[in-house]
Amino acid sequence: MEADVNPTPVEMPPLRALEEEEVRFNLAMSRPDYDSGERQKRARALFGAHGRWDQYLDEGFAFVVLVHQWAGQEQLNAARLRKTWMTALFSIEAHPLAPRLALEGLGLDLDISRSRYLDWIGQRFGPRLVAPAFYLAAHRAEGYPRVAIWEWLLQSGFMGKGLYLAALDDASSRVRQSAMQALIKLGPGVVPELAGLLQGGRSETRFCAARCLEAIGDGSALSAIVAALEAESSQKVLQALGKARDACDPATQGWQVGGAAGLPWAYAPGTRLDFNDGLSMVRAVAYGQRNAAAWIKLCNVLERLRHNSALAMAIDYLYEAGIDDWPQTTRVRPWGWEEPERLRDLAPGRRAHAWVPVDVFMGKRGEEFLNETLLTLEKTLKVRRLKHRDVGRFVQAVVAGWQWCREQGLPYELLEVRIDGGCGETAGATTTVLELFGGFGVQVLRGRSKETYKPSGLRYVAVKIPQGHRAELRHRLDSRRRLDLMPVLGL
Repeated sequence: MEADVNPTPVEMPPLRALEEEEVRFNLAMSRPDYDSGERQKRARALFGAHGRWDQYLDEGFAFVVLVHQWAGQEQLNAARLRKTWMTALFSIEAHPLAPRLALEGLGLDLDISRSRYLDWIGQRFGPRLVAPAFYLAAHRAEGYPRVAIWEWLLQSGFMGKGLYLAALDDASSRVRQSAMQALIKLGPGVVPELAGLLQGGRSETRFCAARCLEAIGDGSALSAIVAALEAESSQKVLQALGKARDACDPATQGWQVGGAAGLPWAYAPGTRLDFNDGLSMVRAVAYGQRNAAAWIKLCNVLERLRHNSALAMAIDYLYEAGIDDWPQTTRVRPWGWEEPERLRDLAPGRRAHAWVPVDVFMGKRGEEFLNETLLTLEKTLKVRRLKHRDVGRFVQAVVAGWQWCREQGLPYELLEVRIDGGCGETAGATTTVLELFGGFGVQVLRGRSKETYKPSGLRYVAVKIPQGHRAELRHRLDSRRRLDLMPVLGL
């Protein structure tokens, strides 16, 4: 679940008082008259007839306990069981113990994820009734339900920072992860407490505190981080502290990943590349890794240098640096590189799909590339699927994604942007795809769509978050560790 932007924390009763309430609850659950034959008979009759529950409101809590006991014994279809159980809870939603009783549903086969079920309880009964029941259950439940309840509490935003800080010491990594996300959302206001956790305690707690400080990036934590670095013995915590120091030190906050600080790899449309900057970028790629991502980045730099007199000098430098030693399968030729001849000879490889450096779309040649490419790709279609306005939307999304990656210290190669030129009427139908790959390359192809029919439009702007990067604490990632940037960037 996603927390509210500014939720109001719930004031928690003492844990001892909650434990006394739990004793009364357990006694109520085990009262023998709840399991009488008469009530079993009436419950079964009610379930079979799907009648009204109003006549049983006077029995309230006792009746729902009976339904729980009976449901645990019967082999029911999950959908029927869920309907029965939730309708029973509706009948006593004003009862003070209703949220606690609702937690007993975690042990039933309701064919619903625990997180969705807990969300439903929270929305139905409200945070002030739910939070105390969940808080006690998080301390007493065993196994996975305990973790699920903790995650809900920490992500709800209804608990105070004291609970979040205490959860950093939990044995479950998932609980600690949720606590870190909650603390990061509180921002600089929780920095003093986090800084205090850097000394003493378990190494996992110190590690979590350091990761939180890295994500918050507040300079007031710098002195505490430096002091912790001098006293720390755990290699894992030392690495986390080093990242936190770089994030909090004003002198290093602007550094980019890969040692490319200061070079204008990302830029706005119409920005002319400076002669010296261009040659520095060529030099940085030439002596780096010789892979596909580096080649795509190099092609974009050379495309930008076509607009000034530095292209010939850059090509000379590449040959001196051993560009011929790069695999020919890596040096795939972009569209439009037939001239000049030296540029064509630099890229002897071929790619299955037509592609160009993204700078082609920054100027006026993007439409020329599409018009030529789509003649082949869409020759059986009556109408061009990629609309002219899509080019502008694509460039806007790429530039916004670059800017976000730069601010987060992420390699631009991890950015992905895709526009679909309309889909068929069924899921899996073909669509014309305009796609950013490798951070600086653009390809056009006919592909499959995972969605049913939609008009042309932006499908995703996403970035893959490396393991251990602070962005994984601020945002929810998918199973491929990708972050959806569209809501982040307002696209």
